[in-house]
Amino acid sequence: MTTSWFESADLVSRFKELHSSNPNAGSPSTLSANAIPAVVKARLAKAGLAFQTLSPLLQQAVLWDMGLIVGDVNGVDTLMQVLVGANTTMSSIAYTFAEFSASPAGKGLEQTSCAFNGGTPFLRQKIMAGLALLPSLKCAVELVSVDGQSALLAQDATNAATFVPEPRLYKHQDATQGWTMPAIHFLPRIAQGKPMEAPWGECPKNADHQALIIPCEPKFFRAESANTFLPLPSPVMTAWLEDTTANTDDYHHRHHTSSLGGINLYAISLYRIEEADVFIHRPLGSGAFADVMLGDYKGREVAVKRLLPGRATVREVQALVDEITLLAGFSSPYIVEFVGATWDKPIDLACVLEFMDLGDLRHYLSHQRPREFLWQDKLACIHNIVEGLVYLHSFPIIHRDLKSRNILLDSTKGTKLTDFGVSREQSQETMTNGVGTGRWMAPEILKYNHYSVAADIFSFGMILSELSTHQLPYTDRLNPYDGKPLIDTAVMAMVISDEIKPTFAPDMPMFLKDMAMHCIAHEATERPTAAVLSYTLRQHMTGTIEEETS
Repeated sequence: MTTSWFESADLVSRFKELHSSNPNAGSPSTLSANAIPAVVKARLAKAGLAFQTLSPLLQQAVLWDMGLIVGDVNGVDTLMQVLVGANTTMSSIAYTFAEFSASPAGKGLEQTSCAFNGGTPFLRQKIMAGLALLPSLKCAVELVSVDGQSALLAQDATNAATFVPEPRLYKHQDATQGWTMPAIHFLPRIAQGKPMEAPWGECPKNADHQALIIPCEPKFFRAESANTFLPLPSPVMTAWLEDTTANTDDYHHRHHTSSLGGINLYAISLYRIEEADVFIHRPLGSGAFADVMLGDYKGREVAVKRLLPGRATVREVQALVDEITLLAGFSSPYIVEFVGATWDKPIDLACVLEFMDLGDLRHYLSHQRPREFLWQDKLACIHNIVEGLVYLHSFPIIHRDLKSRNILLDSTKGTKLTDFGVSREQSQETMTNGVGTGRWMAPEILKYNHYSVAADIFSFGMILSELSTHQLPYTDRLNPYDGKPLIDTAVMAMVISDEIKPTFAPDMPMFLKDMAMHCIAHEATERPTAAVLSYTLRQHMTGTIEEETS
C-alpha cells in the first residue's frame, strides 16, 4: 500500500509528522559547527535558535528546506547546495514515474518492479536514455565522489510511521551513453560512503530498503537549465521554527532586552565582535549615509563601514542591520567577506568587512591606461563579477546598485562584489522601489521602477563598457547644442527611448562586445541570465583572449 510520501519531496512535512510522534527520532547531525553554512545560522538566528541545539529531525528539516544535502567529496562529508527553478521550494523537486514514463528518457523502456509481501509493486529505474532525462529534472547539484551503483529513480515503500529518511547524494553514470548525474537518496547509508541500496536492476530485501530516489542534473552543465536558483523557504518550515522559538524558555527575555532604541539588534547578535578589538587607522571613502574606514581586527586589515556621526536616522540604522544580516548569510569567494559587527548603541552600529587592497574598479580604471590593464586580466575580473551575480541571483537576490564603485579588487583575492545596502530578494516590493545610479540603470527601472535580476545584467553590460574604455558610461556623448558632455537626466531619457548605447573600444574581444550588447538589450526578457553568462565565459576562458580579438 502506498503512503502520502510515495513520490513526495516534502521532507519538511514528513520530518514534522515524525517529530510530533517522537521528538527524539533520528540521529543528530555529525557535521561540525563550522560546516554549517552562515546562511543557515542566519536564518535560525532570526528565530532565536542555533543549529546545534535543534532536535535531529529539525536539523534535517532545516537543511533540506534550504537545499543542503550531504555528499562524500574525496572522503569528507560535505553539504552540497541544490539549485531549483525560480520561485520553487524543495518540496517540488520530486520526479515521478508518470513523468519519467511519458518522457523520451523512459517511455516504453523496462523498469524494475518490486512487490513486498505480495502487496503493491513499487518501481525502480532500470533502462533509460540518460541524456534525454536532463531537461525534465527539477533540481541541479554538483557531482560527488561515491557512485550509488543502483537505480537513479525510485518510489518510496518505507513505513511512514517509523522510517527516518537521511538524504544523501550519490553519483550515477553510464559510460556507454556518456552521462554522469547526481541523485538524492533517502535511504540511510550502511557504512562510510556506502549506500544500503539494492544493486541496479535488483529489488531491495524489504520495503524499508525501498526509499525515494530523486535524480538531479549536474549543476551548470546545461546553459539553458532553469535550475539555477536557491530554493525558497517553505511556509511549513518557517511555521515550525516559529513554534520552536515560542517554546524556547529564554527567547522572549533575550528578544526584548536586545531591542534598543526601537532597533532590533537581536537578529545580528550572533555576529557581534568586541569593539575594543577593532582599531581604526584612516578613511577609505565616504557615501551619503556612511563612512568606510581602514582598520585592524586581531591583526587582520579590515574595512569598517559606519553610519555618519550625528546624521543617522532609525531607518538608516535598520537598513545597516538588514545589510549585515544579508552579508552574514553569504558564503562566496565572489562576494566581499563579512567579518562581524560592532555597536554600543544602535546609532554606533558598524559593519566590519574584509579589506580589498586595490580599491574599487572605478578608481582602478581611472588610474590605469588600457594597455596596462590587459584583457587577460580583465577577463578574470569579469569572470568573478559574473560568478558573484550567479550566486546572488540563485537566491534570487537583486544587487540593484551594480556599478564600478561597488566592485572591489585585491592583488591576491581578485574581484568581489560589495555594497548590499539596497539589495534584497526579488519581490513585489523590490520591483517597485527605485534605487541605483542612473548611468548603470536599466530602462525598465528608469521608466517603471520595475526591478528583476535582469536589471543587474543590464548594469553588468555597462560595466563591460567601462572595462573597455576605462571611462564612465556615455562620457564621450556630447550635447549637440553646446558640445558639452550629456548630463545624467539626458542620458537616462535616451536610455528609456533606446536612443543611446555605450561605447566599446576597438580592441575589445568580439565575444565580450557581443555579450555586452546582449546584456544591455532594451527588453529585459532578451538579456541573458547570469548562469548563461557564466557558461559563455567558461567556454572562452579555455582559449586565449587574443584569439577572440578583432
